[in-house]
Amino acid sequence: MPELFGVRRRWKAEVAIRGGGYDRAVWVWDGRTWQLAVPRRPDRPGLFWFFSAPRWFEDYVVMALIGLIPIAGVIVLLGWYMAARDNLRAGYWILPKAGFDHIERGARLYVPQLVYSLAFYALYAAVGLAVLIAALLRAPLIVYAVPLVGFVAGWVLLAVLIGYLSAAMFAVADAQGIRAALNPARVWALAGRSPGASWGVFGTYLLGIVLATLISFVVPFFSIAAVPAVFLMAAPAQARFDDAATPAAR
Repeated sequence: MPELFGVRRRWKAEVAIRGGGYDRAVWVWDGRTWQLAVPRRPDRPGLFWFFSAPRWFEDYVVMALIGLIPIAGVIVLLGWYMAARDNLRAGYWILPKAGFDHIERGARLYVPQLVYSLAFYALYAAVGLAVLIAALLRAPLIVYAVPLVGFVAGWVLLAVLIGYLSAAMFAVADAQGIRAALNPARVWALAGRSPGASWGVFGTYLLGIVLATLISFVVPFFSIAAVPAVFLMAAPAQARFDDAATPAAR
């Protein structure tokens, strides 16, 4: 197999240039194709683990471009994110191959996320109704502060709650389907089984968004290109999440 060994030799050269210290390569099945990868790593991946992944730049750029597509781009990124989780769980620090093949898997995650996000619209409607009633009753200005404070408190509470449940919601949707992920009791129970990983996924998302926003003040539009990085930063925490099916799912 001259082509295989030729690829293998090029792979060794790339790893040597990066100073990774690896002297061999292995073939890894990423769910849809075989690709070369470095041996399994027993150490725990950090937030920026993907910078040490072989040939990470090419796949990253492709996924950043795909992410620019409204709705479909986010769906593909979600599926790609779970594929990255699978690689890390197996011990391989490699990025899944970029492309639209992840869209079906991502759709299972996107639909529950969208449904849970509708809670925000219920909050907007409640606050809008309270303000309208206050206006019709010609209430004093101080009265308007009540729905405003309630809106801020409710928005923060919902954001934290959905963020905490996101790891469990993704795990349930990926393993058991959309219908199972739309069961709040099941998602809540699973999140409580791995609270550290649940908060880790949420905290990493939050940290990634903050970093991307701050860098955008210096590098325009950086936040758009950083979307795949935010997902990849959260992948190690998602990989640590205990997504074993609940008894009801079995």
